[in-house]
Amino acid sequence: MRNFVRQLFSLSGSTNDPDADVYKALDELEIRLKSWRRLPSFVGWAILVGFAVLVSIDLLVTNTRIMSDPGSLMLISGFVAAGLALIAFHSLIRGIPSTLRILWVNQYIVAGPKDPDVPEQRVGDYSNIRSRTNTTEAGYTRFIRDFESSLNHWQQWVTGLFFALLVVVWTIVPVYFPRLDIPSGDIRSAILVSIIEIPIGLTIGLMAWRMLIVGRQISRIGKQVGFELVPRLAHPDRSGGLDPLGNLILLHVLPISIAGTYLGGWIILGAFAEGSSFGSLAKEYTPWFAWLLSVPIALAAFSFVVPLWSLHQIMVYKRDEALKQLAEDVDSMTRQILNRGDQMAAEEYERFSKNLEIKQKNYLQQYKGYPLWPVNLGTSAKFLIAQFLPVFGGLVGLFKAVS
Repeated sequence: MRNFVRQLFSLSGSTNDPDADVYKALDELEIRLKSWRRLPSFVGWAILVGFAVLVSIDLLVTNTRIMSDPGSLMLISGFVAAGLALIAFHSLIRGIPSTLRILWVNQYIVAGPKDPDVPEQRVGDYSNIRSRTNTTEAGYTRFIRDFESSLNHWQQWVTGLFFALLVVVWTIVPVYFPRLDIPSGDIRSAILVSIIEIPIGLTIGLMAWRMLIVGRQISRIGKQVGFELVPRLAHPDRSGGLDPLGNLILLHVLPISIAGTYLGGWIILGAFAEGSSFGSLAKEYTPWFAWLLSVPIALAAFSFVVPLWSLHQIMVYKRDEALKQLAEDVDSMTRQILNRGDQMAAEEYERFSKNLEIKQKNYLQQYKGYPLWPVNLGTSAKFLIAQFLPVFGGLVGLFKAVS
């Protein structure tokens, strides 16, 4: 009946279709995010193309061998890391509306168990997915619009200005702290580099704000009023069908991991290539980089674990619900056999016994096979690989500091 009414609204051109509000909110979010992701994507590609042209001119025309200078290589690699992080952020922003749309279209978002408009259904019974009501659509629409408004909150400029100031400190502090044994150069060169870096720092700061919001919203998606997130037991992705959310979490961590890879890579170079000019420069920067590296390592761990743990709790709860209902069925059938076993005909007793055996096997299979994490082994492996250089670099820096 609900599908018939929905088709009738569609044919009549009416906008009263409850789903229309959700799709309208998703379309508006996608349009808004397209405009938001243009700036970091443009800046990221401009950095990569600009430095590719600079290096090409150096190699083919001027022959000044800028890449053979350790300081120039460190500066260029830092800009390249920033460019790659901005491009990775573009992929994150692009994945938000598509992931939210997948959850809705594939009916992972359903009416909550306390929705008065939902027909009564046994707890844990997901063979017949709960229908969606006006409350469901209103709740998910509200969640999407809150997602959009939070991404564009005025506080993003606070993080933007913070990162813009950070790049100034990054460049000028080594000039005034010879105790770090860093080849400083003159203050005018540092100021010139800072002027170039400030727009990049501002863009990264705006990116950092939106990354925090993405992590927060993923953590909240199963805890909203008006709808419920329901994983699927037998989904082939072995993540309860929530692998799109797991991939979004991975994209959420990737820009931070690129920054950590830059810092960790130079620390490792300083530890294992001390005899070269590059290794000597990296060794001089190791104390400064080691302190900075603690930030992306902590942020990456926090950004991955917090939303992942939140979804894990939801999946554990759903598993316990399903198993509780199955256990009640097993208990009920066992009691019937015990109470009526002597009165049952042989065929009825055999049928009950087989059904009970099937229920018991299902209980064990569901307990062992129910997905409890929204990421599979592939996604987890990608996260660990992305964290290898930052973590290894951090351990090297810690060892150097202690020794």
